[in-house]
Amino acid sequence: MKAFADFIKVLFQSLFHQIDLFPGYCATAVTIPVFHSIYFSVFYRAKSYLKENWTSETRPVVRDVAASAVTGLIANTVTNPFWVVRTRIQSQFLHREEKVPKYTGLLPGLSQMYKEVRDFRIFAVTYCALGRV
Repeated sequence: MKAFADFIKVLFQSLFHQIDLFPGYCATAVTIPVFHSIYFSVFYRAKSYLKENWTSETRPVVRDVAASAVTGLIANTVTNPFWVVRTRIQSQFLHREEKVPKYTGLLPGLSQMYKEVRDFRIFAVTYCALGRV
C-alpha cells in the first residue's frame, strides 16, 4: 500500500509542476479526467433519475438530452476554473512586457486567480458561454 501511495504522490507532483511539453499541459492533463469523471457519473445518475420520475409521455431521447444538458452544466461549472488557469498559462506572455511567468502551474494558478478575483467571478466564462447556446 505504501508503494501505491508513493506512486500517487510522484504522479501528482509531476502533474502539478510545469512540464516542458507545452504551457498549460498540466492543467489539461488534470482537468480532462476530472471533467469526464464528473460528467459520466452525474449523467448516469441523472438519466436513471429522469427515467424513474419523468411522468410525461415524451421520447427517451428527450430525457437523455435533458440529463446531458444538466450534467454538462454541472461539469463545466466545476471545471471552469481549471480551464481558465490553463488559458492564462498559455496566453500570459501575449500581452505582457515582462517575461516572468505569473502563472506557473495549476495549483499556483488557482491560488493566484483567487487572489485576483475574490468575489468568484471566475465562473462568469461558463455562464457567458451558456448564454450563447
